[in-house]
Amino acid sequence: MKSDFNPDQQLQRGVRALKRKDYTGAIATFESLCRAHLPKSYQTKAQMGLVRAYAAQQQWSKALALCQPLTQSTSRQVQDWARQKQQELLQAKTSAVSSAAKPTAKITDSSGFQPIEPPPADPSGFQPIDPLPADTGEFQPIEPPPAGSIG
Repeated sequence: MKSDFNPDQQLQRGVRALKRKDYTGAIATFESLCRAHLPKSYQTKAQMGLVRAYAAQQQWSKALALCQPLTQSTSRQVQDWARQKQQELLQAKTSAVSSAAKPTAKITDSSGFQPIEPPPADPSGFQPIDPLPADTGEFQPIEPPPAGSIG
């Protein structure tokens, strides 16, 4: 029985998915290549594709974890790529975390306008016309019962 699985076509499929920004499709394709019993060169290329796809989705930990074994590759070119990618990922992760931690700046009115009254406590701006009566703990109908009703 002949298999229709062609690793070269699968790699190209994953690369095309990356270019289309179909990161979910790219991840599925590259993961299937990593699981297949293929020569090391295919698995290395698939891992590199996974690093790119995870980085594009800001899944920094997964991308960094995949870079680690690539830094131990027998290929100097792959080692250099993995080390460079690790640095990029660490910088991207740090900037993403620091930008998420920054408080948002208050919007101030540049005209110098100062309101006389403080803004309402309710962010919707709702302010009742009549204050609510004190709660006595007993039921109090809003309207009196209609004439002739049972009371």
